[in-house]
Amino acid sequence: MVHVLSCHQFAGDPKVLTPSQEPLAIFASPTQMFVATVQHSINVYSLVEHGSLQHSFTTAGLVKQGVYCTTGNYIAALEVRGGTNQATSIRIYFNWETSGPQNAVRARVAGGEMQTCERGSTIATSSCDVQEYPRQRNQFELIEVQTPTPAQCISCCPATGNLAAGINNTVSMYRFVTHQQGMLSECPDFEYLMQIQVGLVVRDVALCEGIIACLGTCEVQVCKIRVWDTSAGKLTRGRSVTDNEGCKVSKSNGGKRRVPMLIKPPLSSQDGDASLHLEAEKSWTSSTPLTKTESQIAQPYFVRDEGAGCGWDFGIEAVTVASSNTSSAGQKRNISSAGQKRNTSSAGQKRNQDVDDEEGASVLFPTVQSEEPYSEGSVDNCEIIGPIGMIQGHPVQITVTKKKQPEKIKSSLTQLLYRRFIKLNLSEVENDDDNSLHSLQLSPTYASVSDDSRTEPSSDMMESHNAHKLAGLCCFFSTSKQGFLYEMQPIPRLLTEYTYKADAIQVQAGYSLLFALTQNGLETYTLHTLAAALLNMETVDNIHNTCPPATLDVSLVGLEPYLGLTQLAVSKDHVMLLSRTRDSTNPTLSNKSATGTSISSKSNTIYIHEKSAPTAVYKSLMELGERYQHSSPAAYLQCMLEGHLLLRTAMTMGRLNNVPQGIVSESTDCEASSSELRSLYLQSCLQLALHYCRGETPNWHLTLPYFNMSELPLKKIIECSPKPYTAFEDTELMTGAGLGMLHYLDWVLFDDSSTLHADQVTADRILKYFFSLGPQHCSQVVLFSKIEDQLSPDKTLSVLSKVKDAHQPGHHVNFVGCPQTYTWCNLDRLAMCEVYLRLGDLEQAGSTLCTLSAEEITQLCTKHSALLLQAEDQFSHLAQLIRQQEPESLLIALVQLIDDNTVSLQTCIKLLKDEKEPLSSAANSHLKRFMEEIVFTKHRHEVLHGATELLFAVYFERMEKGMSKGVPLRHSSRHTHIFSGGGCYAKRPEWLDFLAPFQGTEALTFKCFQQAPLVVPSMPRRARSYSDRSQIPIIGKFGGGQRSSGTDQLRQSTLAAARGDGKEEDVVCPCCCCNEDLLAIQSLITSHCATPTLARQVQHLTGIALSTAPTQPGLKQSLQSLHIVCLAVLDPPAAMELLIQDHPGIVLDYAQHSFGKDTLKWKDLLNMLLERGADLDAKGSNQTGISTKGNTDYLQVLTGVLGHASNLLTPEELLQCLPSEGSLSFFLPYLRQSGCRQNARLLHQQLVDTLAS
Repeated sequence: MVHVLSCHQFAGDPKVLTPSQEPLAIFASPTQMFVATVQHSINVYSLVEHGSLQHSFTTAGLVKQGVYCTTGNYIAALEVRGGTNQATSIRIYFNWETSGPQNAVRARVAGGEMQTCERGSTIATSSCDVQEYPRQRNQFELIEVQTPTPAQCISCCPATGNLAAGINNTVSMYRFVTHQQGMLSECPDFEYLMQIQVGLVVRDVALCEGIIACLGTCEVQVCKIRVWDTSAGKLTRGRSVTDNEGCKVSKSNGGKRRVPMLIKPPLSSQDGDASLHLEAEKSWTSSTPLTKTESQIAQPYFVRDEGAGCGWDFGIEAVTVASSNTSSAGQKRNISSAGQKRNTSSAGQKRNQDVDDEEGASVLFPTVQSEEPYSEGSVDNCEIIGPIGMIQGHPVQITVTKKKQPEKIKSSLTQLLYRRFIKLNLSEVENDDDNSLHSLQLSPTYASVSDDSRTEPSSDMMESHNAHKLAGLCCFFSTSKQGFLYEMQPIPRLLTEYTYKADAIQVQAGYSLLFALTQNGLETYTLHTLAAALLNMETVDNIHNTCPPATLDVSLVGLEPYLGLTQLAVSKDHVMLLSRTRDSTNPTLSNKSATGTSISSKSNTIYIHEKSAPTAVYKSLMELGERYQHSSPAAYLQCMLEGHLLLRTAMTMGRLNNVPQGIVSESTDCEASSSELRSLYLQSCLQLALHYCRGETPNWHLTLPYFNMSELPLKKIIECSPKPYTAFEDTELMTGAGLGMLHYLDWVLFDDSSTLHADQVTADRILKYFFSLGPQHCSQVVLFSKIEDQLSPDKTLSVLSKVKDAHQPGHHVNFVGCPQTYTWCNLDRLAMCEVYLRLGDLEQAGSTLCTLSAEEITQLCTKHSALLLQAEDQFSHLAQLIRQQEPESLLIALVQLIDDNTVSLQTCIKLLKDEKEPLSSAANSHLKRFMEEIVFTKHRHEVLHGATELLFAVYFERMEKGMSKGVPLRHSSRHTHIFSGGGCYAKRPEWLDFLAPFQGTEALTFKCFQQAPLVVPSMPRRARSYSDRSQIPIIGKFGGGQRSSGTDQLRQSTLAAARGDGKEEDVVCPCCCCNEDLLAIQSLITSHCATPTLARQVQHLTGIALSTAPTQPGLKQSLQSLHIVCLAVLDPPAAMELLIQDHPGIVLDYAQHSFGKDTLKWKDLLNMLLERGADLDAKGSNQTGISTKGNTDYLQVLTGVLGHASNLLTPEELLQCLPSEGSLSFFLPYLRQSGCRQNARLLHQQLVDTLAS
C-alpha cells in the first residue's frame, strides 16, 4: 500500500540548463553531472557551483550509456561505433579532469596493449606490453574493453571498481586492477575474469560486492558469485556484520528483574524481522564452498535423503556448487495476473518431474547436468526466493577466462532471486519494449566497524576490503506500473511494492528517497533500505532501541509535474532531469544521416533540483500529520514513522565516516547543524512514544524503546505523558495513557538495567498510573519497585485502601490491566502491613499481618525474598515483625531460600545471631531452631559442616549451663528429643542408651526427676542379658550372672533422692528431656552424613570442657559419653579398649552394632579378650573368675562374645582363636554350638540343592 503524503519540496526553484549540444545521456557523480552529447563529447557540470560547466572531453564514439565509478575515479561509457549495425564498444576514461584541447589521450586496450593517439581517431592496438611505455602522472587515458560481441549494457561495482557487461544471454566480468610502474606511478587496468551465462537476454545489469543482478524483458535474476585463487589458499571471508557472531538482534529483557514482567508484550513485526535475520547467515553459509572434510553441504556431488549423508566424488572439477538446502531454503511463488495473489511453495517443486516423483535419495551431478541443461519454457508469473544452489529450469554457468592459470581459479554460485512477469503485466501492448522491465539497481548499506585489525581480509576477487561491513543490500527494479524492492542480504525477501500514479520511464533509488520519472513528471517516494540493514548495524532489542520495520508501507511524498522527461540522474544532494520535445530525435542512434534532420537546441532542457534537508522534510511531514492527528490516527502515525526514518538515515550516514566511495546517499543540508538534526530525532522518538502509550494502541510495547531513545529523564516523561484512563472513562479511551505507559513504567521500576531518579511527587504520580491501569500491581510497586522509598506513606495507604474498597464483595470494577475482576490478595495485605510500618503504626501492622496464616506468610517470604532483607546483614522492618509474631514461618522461609540458592547460610546466620548475647540465650533461640532445621534434611549435606560447627557450639554451651534440665514434657506420648532417624539426625545406636548418664532405653521415656513425684513401676522390665542375645544357656553355668536392670538403677536413684541420701546436684536424671542436647550431638555424630571432621570438632570441644574438671556429675558423664562416641568414629580399637576397661556391660551391644557379621572383627575382639584374660592370670587373679568384680565383668564380656562368635564362626575358625591352655569344659559348649550351626547350614544348603535339581 502506498500512502499519499504531499509534503516533499525541493530546496528552491530548479536550475535550468539549455545545452548547446543535444544530450544523449546524463549521469552523475556525488558532486558532478555528466552530459554526453551528439558531438562525441561529455560535458562536466559542477553541482556544487549551481550547475556551472567545468570542462568537457572528447569520446571515441557516441555515448549510449554512461556510468561513473568513484573507486578508480573513472567513467565507463557504452559507445556506439557508428554504421548500420549499431555495434557498441566499452571505453573507460581515467583522469578525465585533466583533459583539454592541447592534451593527447593515452589509449590502450584492457589487458596490456596501449598506444598514444589523437583525439577522435580510432584506437589501434599494438603488441607492445604496458610496461614499455612509461605513464605520466594524471595523464588522460582511454582504455577500451574488448568484448566477444557488442554489449547491450554495462555496470560498475561502487566498492571494487569491477566492470560487468551484458552481452546477449551472458555477462562478462572484468576485474579492476592496478599495475605498479616505478615507485610513484600506478597504472589502472581491467582483466577479463569470467563469463556468466544466464537463461535470459540481458537488457540491464547491476553489480555490487559479488552480487550480480540481470534484467531481461520480463525476467530478473540475482545471484551471488564468489571467485578465489586456490594457489593462494582456500577462500577466506572477513567476518561480516551479518554473521551469527556479530548479529546484534536481541530480544532479552535487558537484565535481571526484581519481579516478573507485569504485562507481556505481543509479538511485533519488528520481532519477525529479527527472526529472519537470525536465520539469514545459516542460509548463506549453506552455499559457501568448503573442503570435503569441513562440510557435506558444500560438496558438489552428494546424495540427498532423509537420514543419509553419503558424499560421492568422481574427480570431476565443477564450477558450480549446489546447495543441499534447496528444498527448504528456496521459496517459489506463482503469481496470478488477475488478482496478484501469491501462493508460497517449495522451490524444489519446479524441478524435473522425473526427479521429484522418485522417493528416496537423489544423486546430483552438476557437471553431468550442465551437458544438457534444462530450460523452463513457461510464460506464467513466477517468483523463486533463495538462497539456493541452483534453480531448475534457469541454469547459470560460470566460465573462468583469466589468462594466467585459469585452472587454479575456483568459483561458487548462490541463487538469490528469480522472478518472471508475463507481458500483460508489463504493458497492454505486447511489442512495446519501452514498457518492459527497467531501472535495475543494487543499493548497499555499510556499517561502521570500529576495529578492522581483528577482521581477516576477504580473498574473494568479487569483494572489496569493506565487504565485511556490508550490513544490507537491496535490489530494485520496476515495470511501467509498479516498482519492487527486495532485500538481498542478509536474507532475500520482498520488502515493498511501489505503485506509480502514471507509467514510469525511469526510476532511481537514493538512500532514503526513491525518484520515479513518469509520464506526468517526477514522483518522490520514501525508501526503507536503512530499516532493513539496521538490525545488523545496531542492537535492536525493543528495550533500548527499536526501528520501524523495513516492510512498512511506503509513502508518496512529492509530485513535480513535467512534460517530455526522458532521463533521470541522482547525485548526493541533487536530482537531474532531462527533458526533450517529442519532435527531437537522434539522427545517429536512429540510423539516419547526420544532416537529415534539423535539431533545435531549445528542445532539450536539463533541470537540476537541490534536495531538501531531512530536517525540512521532517517538519513538513509533522505539520501534515498534525492535521490528521485526531481525524486519522493511522495517517498521523505514518507521517511520524516516515519522518523518524528520514532523520535516522541522515544521522546514520553522518556517523559512517568510512562508507565506501561511490555509494549514493543523502546528507543533511549545510545549514542544518548536527545538533538540530539530533534534537529533531529525539523529538520524533518522544512523539512516537507518546502515540504508542495512548489507549489500546496496537504495538503499545514500543512505548518503552522510544521513551528510552528520547533520552528524557523519568520526571519529564511523566510530566508530558497523558493522564491514565480506565475502562469506565470512554471519553479518554484514545487520549489517555494505556498499556504502553504501564509497560514502560514496569521496566523503569523493576528492571535492574534501568536507572531511576525520581522525587516524591513523581513517585506518587507513577503509583496513580498503576492504580488506574493495573491495580493488581500496586502492591508490587509499594514493596519491590525502585521508588518504594520515595512514595508518600499517606498517599500510598490511600491508594491501597481505594483498591481494597473497590474490590470488596459487591464492588466489581474492571481495569485496563485486568481482563477480569481483580481480587484482593495476600500480597496486597502484606503491602498494607508495610505501609503501616512506615507510618509507625505497629498495632495496625500486627493486626494486618494476623489476617495471613503461617503457610501464607511462608509462601510470600519464599516467593519474594526481597521483603526480608533491608541490607545484606539486616532484616527489614517487615521481617522483624514476622519474626516477632510468626518466627516459625520466617525460619522455614529462610531454609527454603537456602535450598533455592537465593541467600547463603552465612547471611542467615548474621541475620539471626545476636553478637552481644551468648549463643544459649533467648535472643539466639531462633538461631538454634534455624540450624536444626537446616541439618534435619538430608539433601542439605553441602552446608552441613557450616551449620553443625555453630550448632555444636550452641549445644555445648547449653550443656555446660544445664539449660536442658527441667524442661517440661510435652503432652504428646511421643518424645521429639529421641531421634528415630531423619535427615542428618540418625537413629542413635542402642548401646548408647546404656552409657551414662542414660540408664537403659526404658529410662529415656520416664518422667523427669524435676517434675511431679515419680511413680515407680511395680514390675520393672528386666534388661536383656547376654543369654537373650546369644540364645545359649552358658552364662548361668559358668557364673556369668546378669547385669543390673536400668530400671533398677533408676529405682535406686529415685529412692535415694526421695530419702535425701544425696544432694540435688548429684542426682543425674536419665530422661530425654534433661539430655536433649546430648541426644542431638550423639545423633549427628553417628549419622552417615557426618564426616570425621565433625567428630574431631566434637572431640576437641569435649577435651576443652573436660580439662576444666566440671563438678556437675551430669555434665561430666555427658562429656565422657561424647568422648567415647568420637573414639568410636575416629579410632574404633581405642573405643573398644575403653569400653572393655570402663564399660564392659555394653561391649557386646557395641560389637553387634559396629561389627555386624564381619568375622574378622569378631576374631580380633575375641583375641583381645583372651589376651586380657592371660594378663589377668599373670597378675595372680582367681582362675574361677568370680572372686572379684573385675573378673566377673571380664567373664560376662567373654561369655557374651563367645556365644555370638560361635554363631558366626566355623569350628575350625573358633578353635584357632581359643588358647591352647584353656579350660576344655569352659570352651567345649561353644565349640559344640559352632558345630551345630555349621551342620545346620550344610543341611540347609543340601536341601536347597536337592529341591533345585
